[in-house]
Amino acid sequence: MFLAREGWADQDFLSAMIHGRRARMAEGDRLDALVRLRSIDELVREVAPEGGARTVVDFQRQIVTGLSDEISKLGVRVGGETGAVILWYAARFYVENLKVLARGMATKANLKDLQAFLVPVGQVRPLDYPSYLAADGPESFAALLGELALRNGVLAAAEAYRRQPHPFFIEMGLDFGYLKQLVRLRKAMPADDQEESLPVLRQEVNMFHLMLIARGKFTFGMKPEALAAFHVPGAGMGLPTFLSLAGAHDLAEVAGRAVGLVIDEAPGSTVQHGESRGVEAADLEMLGWNRFHRLANGVFRRSHMGVGAVVGYVGLRRVELANLIMLSEGIRLGVAPEVLRRRLIPHSVGEAARV
Repeated sequence: MFLAREGWADQDFLSAMIHGRRARMAEGDRLDALVRLRSIDELVREVAPEGGARTVVDFQRQIVTGLSDEISKLGVRVGGETGAVILWYAARFYVENLKVLARGMATKANLKDLQAFLVPVGQVRPLDYPSYLAADGPESFAALLGELALRNGVLAAAEAYRRQPHPFFIEMGLDFGYLKQLVRLRKAMPADDQEESLPVLRQEVNMFHLMLIARGKFTFGMKPEALAAFHVPGAGMGLPTFLSLAGAHDLAEVAGRAVGLVIDEAPGSTVQHGESRGVEAADLEMLGWNRFHRLANGVFRRSHMGVGAVVGYVGLRRVELANLIMLSEGIRLGVAPEVLRRRLIPHSVGEAARV
């Protein structure tokens, strides 16, 4: 695992640094302006001119690597148990690489075809890509993982994967293990730091719970009792609430029960090609990110110089990264600015979102 080596003696400097960076983030009016750009060269000049990216893939790799490095440095500066939590946030990008390899293993993909999606980030440990792709199932995939939490998460998903050999289940196990470790690390933080970071962490855990139900049950047919094995205790909704959501008859019912817990509002009816469609998992995911953005912003503002400012900032930067990736893909595909803006966070899901 990453190690925090420095103390948080330069708290004033750290606070000034993240507040200065926040002022330059791609959000609000600046995001509205970026949506109107029509070429990747223009986007690179506005957002990341120092890297000299020429393609969408190069741009995306540059900004992912940059954020991974930035969060790792923040964790080292904070130090101690709290710094270990920040460093585990940086490990999220390592987990995303593992998900790419899990998809490659499940679909028998070639490393060459996956290379563009494997981003060089501050790894917990080096990844032997060919060995992961050559694994013949979740057990052999898990055996390659040095992090106990991630290994146990993948092993917990092995039975579901054997019934349906789909990468969703290994990805589910990786997220489960990652979040369980995040909750464990948080419990070692000083009490004040735990309290400041809780809203953002709780939302991240609950978003996992929501999407586990939305996709695990309604796409892959998992029963509530099977889903319950992947409930993450200690930060998000309790198991009874989780089981209540998992017992819903459809995604509209899930959405109604999730309001105020994981999402701030239920999705309205959406019109596509002149026809109304029902609630979809992607709607719930976007609304979950809307709430995540709101909570991260609130934590950042309430904790001007404390750990909450760092946790809130990291959350906001993750949202910015997601938006910039969506922007670059929209530019590549020639998506109209007004349509593209509706796909960014915060996002409106409802009658206005006509595609």
